[in-house]
Amino acid sequence: MIFALFALLFLLAVSSQAAPDDTRRIVPAEEILEKIERGEPVEYDNVIVVGDLDLNKVDLPTKHVKVIEYISITIEEITIEEITPQIMWSSDIRTTWNDEANVVNSSISIEDSEIQGYVNFENVIFQKSIDFGSTNLSSDSNFKDAQFSGYTDFRDAQFSGYTDFRDAQFSGYTDFRDAQFSGYTDFRDAQFSSDAYFWRAQFSGNADFRDAQFSSDAHFRDAQFSGNADFEGAQFRNTLDLSYLNFTHMHMFLEWNSVDRLICDGVTYLQLIKNFKDLEQFEDADNCYYNYRKSRMLGHVPSWSTPVDILAGLTCGYGVRPGYTLFWSLAVVLVFGFVFWTGNGIHRVTSIHKENSNAKTRTFCPSSFCRSLRLRAFEILRRIWRAPKKDAIARALLFPARFGPRALARALKRLWNAELVIETSLKDALYFSALVFVSQPPPDWRPKEGWRYAVMTEDVLGWLLLALFLVTLGNVMIR
Repeated sequence: MIFALFALLFLLAVSSQAAPDDTRRIVPAEEILEKIERGEPVEYDNVIVVGDLDLNKVDLPTKHVKVIEYISITIEEITIEEITPQIMWSSDIRTTWNDEANVVNSSISIEDSEIQGYVNFENVIFQKSIDFGSTNLSSDSNFKDAQFSGYTDFRDAQFSGYTDFRDAQFSGYTDFRDAQFSGYTDFRDAQFSSDAYFWRAQFSGNADFRDAQFSSDAHFRDAQFSGNADFEGAQFRNTLDLSYLNFTHMHMFLEWNSVDRLICDGVTYLQLIKNFKDLEQFEDADNCYYNYRKSRMLGHVPSWSTPVDILAGLTCGYGVRPGYTLFWSLAVVLVFGFVFWTGNGIHRVTSIHKENSNAKTRTFCPSSFCRSLRLRAFEILRRIWRAPKKDAIARALLFPARFGPRALARALKRLWNAELVIETSLKDALYFSALVFVSQPPPDWRPKEGWRYAVMTEDVLGWLLLALFLVTLGNVMIR
C-alpha cells in the first residue's frame, strides 16, 4: 500500500512537470522492461516514458560475446611556474575480454514519444528491429557494444545527453536521418555492415567516429557539425557522401586514404580542401583537390574548356601530381629516341682525326675527294704494274714528282678535314633524344633530311613539360 502511494505521487510529480496541454499517455519504464523480459513486442506511439530504461534490471537470456573497452590514460606534469597541470601524454588503450551479452527477442518501437529517464542498452543483442523514430531521449543514452541485427530506425530522434554507440554493430539498414545530437556523440569502432544514413543529422557537440567501419555506403548529406567531427582511422569501403556538408564551426579529422569513393558538391569540396590545409594534411588536400577537379570535369557538360581540363589532368594532375609530368617527360624521351633509331633519322658527323677509335660503328667517306683519291691511286698502281720493268721502276721513283708536292699537300689537307658519318645505335639515339628534350644536342649530331621537324617538336615538348614540372613541383612543395 505504501509502495503504491509513492508510485502514484511520483507519477503525479512527473505529470505536473509536463505542459498543461500535453495529453500524451504516461508509461512507466517498468512496463516496457517487463514486456522485453517476457519477449513480447514493445509498441508505443506518442507517449511519455517515465523512469530509466535499463536492461540490466531485467532477467534476459545471455550469449557469449567478445567485449572491447577503451581505458584512457593521461600523464600530467605540474610545474612551479604554472598552477594548472600540463598534459604530457594521453592515449586510449584498447582492451578485449570475453563477456555475456543480454539477448532481446522483442521488437521495440517507441515512436514520436519522450523518454525522460536514462536509456541503458549496453552490451545487448537485438534480434529484431528497433524503432525510436521522432523520439526524444532527454537523458544520456548508452548503446555501447550493442548489436542491431535488424532494421534500426532513429529518424528525427533527439539525443539530449551523452550518446554512446561505441563498438556498436549495425548489421541491417541504419537510419539516423534528421536526428539531433545535443551532447557529445561517440561512434568509436562502430561497425555498419549495411547502408548508414545520417542525412541532415545535427551534431551540436563533438562527434567521434574514430576507427568506425562502414562496409557499405555512408551518407552524411547536408549534415551539420557544430563541433569537431573526428573520423581518424575510420574506413569507408564504399561511397562516402558529404554533399552540402556544413563546415561552419568545425574541423573534420579525416584520412583521405580511408575513403574508397567520395561524393561531394563543389562548395563542400572547397571547404574540405581548406579543412585539410588547416590541419596541415597537405597530401590529403592535394588528393581532395585532384578528385574535385576530376569530378567537376566528369559531371559537367562538355565545352571548349574540356580538352584543356583533360590535358591538365593527364600531364600534371591539375597541378598537384608532379609525378605525372615526370612520367610523360620520360615517355617523350624514350619514344623519340626509339623513333630516331628505327627510322635512322640522325647521324653523327665528325672529322677523321676526331674519330673515336673505341666506337663500334661502321664508317664511310661520302665526299667526291675520297672517291677520286681512290681512283687516282688505283690508276697509278695499274700503270706501274703494266709498264716494263725498267719503265716501272722509273715511274715508281718519279711518282711523288709527277703527283706534285702542292697537290699532295692539298690532298693531305682535304683528307685531314674530311668528315665521317657515324651511324647511331639505340643508346646513342636515346642520348640524342634526352639532349634535345632538356637543351640542345651537340653540333656534331645532326638530323637527316625531313627529321629536323621531329627534333623541333621534341624540343618544344621538352620546354613545355619541364616548365610544367617545375611549376607543379613548386606548388606541391611550397606551402
